[in-house]
Amino acid sequence: MEDKKYSYQRFGCDSSRVGQAVHDILSKEQPDYTAEEIMEGMAPKISKEFYDTVEKGNKLFDKSYLILMYFNKTLTHLGVSNVMKMGFLIGDKKEDFDPIELTCKHPNWDKTLYKIDPKGSFEIVWHLPDFQRCQMIAKSPQKYHPDLSKWITECLDKGIHSSKAA
Repeated sequence: MEDKKYSYQRFGCDSSRVGQAVHDILSKEQPDYTAEEIMEGMAPKISKEFYDTVEKGNKLFDKSYLILMYFNKTLTHLGVSNVMKMGFLIGDKKEDFDPIELTCKHPNWDKTLYKIDPKGSFEIVWHLPDFQRCQMIAKSPQKYHPDLSKWITECLDKGIHSSKAA
């Protein structure tokens, strides 16, 4: 008898059909899209998910709140090329979205923190690309937008100071 905790039936799906679909997709030649083409194709989905997250936040909070958008581009994942992953987190405390902690935990992810006003406006609190790009930008900050350079410098300086204190 099959152990129910490992059965797809408990989710209401036929495991043989799911496995067959995965096999069928991965056995065909995958189109070779550039990261830019994939990102352009994802733009409507990202916008919809962002605004859906804003709607959820408006229901949760009567005051300004924060949304963290995280995004990762992976060249290959489980045999599939150019995989893009993203998500959103909602909170009302800036301390919950510590840039250096997020960079240490997720060094390969781009992270953007937005401050949302329930009346409909928003602003970018900070944006941090993946750690490797942060290091590159920190070496020549004058080549980049001043806000981006400032956010990266503050994050890296905080990380250096917190590691010296430890």
